[in-house]
Amino acid sequence: MNLKLCIGLLLISRIAFGQSNEAPDIKWSITTSPFSILGVYNGSLVNLGIEIKLKDNLSSYSEFGFYNSTPVFQFIMNQQGFIMKEAIKFYTDKQKLFGQGGYISMELGYSKSTYLRTDSIAVNQTPTYAKTYSISRKFAGISVHIGARKQLGSRIIIDFYTGAGIRLNMVKCNLSNSEARFRELGDWTNPSNFIEKCGTHIIPKFYLGLNVGYRLL
Repeated sequence: MNLKLCIGLLLISRIAFGQSNEAPDIKWSITTSPFSILGVYNGSLVNLGIEIKLKDNLSSYSEFGFYNSTPVFQFIMNQQGFIMKEAIKFYTDKQKLFGQGGYISMELGYSKSTYLRTDSIAVNQTPTYAKTYSISRKFAGISVHIGARKQLGSRIIIDFYTGAGIRLNMVKCNLSNSEARFRELGDWTNPSNFIEKCGTHIIPKFYLGLNVGYRLL
């Protein structure tokens, strides 16, 4: 995502929520990501997470989601699969970026999915042609986030975060090596394209996200 947009969102969130007097003592909550349904790079996703307070400033977070077989963006089709995440969140007022309700977390993630893509392919001097092909993709990753969970009114929760990590990205596709190499996806050093590269690779992953939810206890 554009760096200026990331910085702008962080500043807006800091101004909007930075005046909270005290972080609420939330013991159980459920959240979902409203932007995951768009799925620009990874496919449309419907997810649900639950956060449980373990002790003092420590909470656990678990999330599970299904990829939507009817995507918002049509270059990924007939996607099936799941994603799951587990995280430990440590809340601390010393995390100054977001103020009260700020936290630092470590997250583990795993995903498995299959889908169809249609791309333009230009191998050597042959005319460019379109081809629909299948992809099987898995990834396992670890990341560190900083963020804040804010309560609006008596029950509504807003959780926004940023972070970075690495992923082991494993992709199989029914293309020849030449076709896979010369797909017109753009710059292969761009992470949004690199996740489609066939084979097993370690890739960086950057996060800027927003979850909305409901306080249960």
